[in-house]
Amino acid sequence: MRKILKWIMLCLAVILIFCAGAAARGLKLYIVMSGSMEPQIRAGSLIITDTMQKEPEPGKIITFITGGTRVTHRVRRISTDGKVITKGDSNLTEDHIPVSPENIEGTVIFSVPYAGVFIIMLRRPSAVCFTVFMVIVITVLKRLKERESE
Repeated sequence: MRKILKWIMLCLAVILIFCAGAAARGLKLYIVMSGSMEPQIRAGSLIITDTMQKEPEPGKIITFITGGTRVTHRVRRISTDGKVITKGDSNLTEDHIPVSPENIEGTVIFSVPYAGVFIIMLRRPSAVCFTVFMVIVITVLKRLKERESE
């Protein structure tokens, strides 16, 4: 059990260090809230968008702002006026509003399935309290077991 707790703490430390380093390198982390990009990117996934890569290419997945909402979809084509036509992989039709190049935040370079769900849970005070409580319970149970075996 102690090894599991150490592994969890190590993973959390790596994630925090990565997030700090990512921000310094122009990478942004977002949580995907819909299934429009499934099966490539599932709802609840954590995506990493490189804000230095803003040149859209057909087939690439980009993050952009449209109507005040952040969206992550695949580039289908670029129109003659330079606007980007996008489509979610699981959507039947292309997006109705073309994306202006200045609204592109960057290109998605990586996704971690379901990691976003974990992050959303950690944002809630009740989830943090529950996690701390479970760590304490597991530690106490382990100590009791060790005492029994002595």
